[in-house]
Amino acid sequence: MRFPLMIFTAFTIAATANEFVSARRDDVEANRIIMQNEQLSLVIDLASGAHVIGMQYAGFKNKNVIFDSGGLFKDLWTTQGWPGEFDKRLYNAEIVKAGPEEAIVRTWTTSTGFFKNTEKNDLKDFLLEKTFVLRAGERVLTVRYALTNQGEKGKRPAFWVQNGLDFDGERKNNVYWRPTTHGVDWIDTEHHTSANGRWFNTPVIAGWNGVTNRELEQGVMFLMDYDNLQQVYDNPWANTTEWMYDPVAVPAGKTWTTAVRMVPAEGFATFTHGNRHLLGAFEVTETPAGLRINHTLAASTVPLENVNVQTRVKGVRAQWEAEGETFKLEKLGTAPFKQAVVVTDTGPLPCVVEVTVTGTDSTGEPATITYAEYYGGD
Repeated sequence: MRFPLMIFTAFTIAATANEFVSARRDDVEANRIIMQNEQLSLVIDLASGAHVIGMQYAGFKNKNVIFDSGGLFKDLWTTQGWPGEFDKRLYNAEIVKAGPEEAIVRTWTTSTGFFKNTEKNDLKDFLLEKTFVLRAGERVLTVRYALTNQGEKGKRPAFWVQNGLDFDGERKNNVYWRPTTHGVDWIDTEHHTSANGRWFNTPVIAGWNGVTNRELEQGVMFLMDYDNLQQVYDNPWANTTEWMYDPVAVPAGKTWTTAVRMVPAEGFATFTHGNRHLLGAFEVTETPAGLRINHTLAASTVPLENVNVQTRVKGVRAQWEAEGETFKLEKLGTAPFKQAVVVTDTGPLPCVVEVTVTGTDSTGEPATITYAEYYGGD
């Protein structure tokens, strides 16, 4: 598989402090579209189900981090199985906008419901539109899905998205982070069943699924519409970060829509939280004085201003509370910010560590983000 990496490099070197974004057809491979801004370079292969088959991010030193199991944003029907009818499908495409502030690439195909000599009537005649949006000055790729039922009867499909990432070329060092009822659950190739008894698939309590390489401190956070989400599915052996949506009723002539934000993030060995404003992680260690909470924070898309970060710790079985010193930042950008907070006067474990981040977003609206994790026991 040929990725136009030299093209990526040329654009990266030529980039200046001025923000830009572009979208264009590849000069050599007509079925490939290149989207770029000053932070992110992407290759969409229309002949492979409109997957993103190349991704380079400035925060990862512009190396390609796509694993060759299908790329990013592979489209599947849950009831049809893998690799599904769209795997090698040639999608149609149009470049809706090519810059300078926003690039938009719309891709589309029509489902047949046919796979492995079986036709499923409830999966046929859907216009599947997948639209990629990249803005100047932002590291986030937004992917908008629209499934329009072009049949004569209502149908109830279940959609599934798969992504293959590999940060170091070893194909074994990804760790997958998921928000569950047992806290932030994680699995990897060694622990393919988590400490909480979760396997590859698990229901979640928030709309995100993240993957990191601990040693390199590089990761990608996927943000999904939680109301539509059935479960996440992470396969360490295949290096895939995936999720399945709830089956949804789509009457004839109607459209179901959802959106995904992909956020590449340097400096993160773990993830504790993700939303459109903030990526957050913390790790806890015990000290003679109490608990040391090592924070990593970054804005997801655009900077937050006048930021306050408050750390509270609460006993789970024993009734006690303690609070660390609040730290403040004039601006929190997409570069990772690390800060340790020591909380004293703590009681018997286990406990819950709760972090509240407040600030102002780019529109001037206040933002408050709270996330938490267990520590010290079941």
